[in-house]
Amino acid sequence: MLDLDLISSSRQLFAGTHGRSAYLYELGQLGPADADGDGSDNLSDCRPDDPTVFAAPGEISGVAFGADKATLSWDAAVAGSATQYQIVRGGLCLNAAATSPSLTDGSVPSTGEVFTYLVRAKNVCGTGTYGTTSGGAPRTGTCP
Repeated sequence: MLDLDLISSSRQLFAGTHGRSAYLYELGQLGPADADGDGSDNLSDCRPDDPTVFAAPGEISGVAFGADKATLSWDAAVAGSATQYQIVRGGLCLNAAATSPSLTDGSVPSTGEVFTYLVRAKNVCGTGTYGTTSGGAPRTGTCP
């Protein structure tokens, strides 16, 4: 038989055994819940041993061109510093491993031609999506 008693105010755990022994454990001795120091709790960190990533990236937002009409930027993925971005223009890959949330594309569409851009993030925990169309279908692009 074992009896446990947690004293939250002093962060102490008492344990009593059937063999008439008693133990005291100071919970302050426990290591941090974030073993790799990336700011994400080990229970929700997809790679608790790697401080450069902590989650699979979600859908990228804020995709827009800058005033120079050549620099495409987007909101950085909240998934860790080792996250890379795949940028597709017109269905074909422009960059499969961009490390910053922007890309300069000096190409100009011909008269009557339209360029469409898609951005997704990837890391060792997973790959995000290119988003969905207004009808709910997934957007697709070719980028390794």
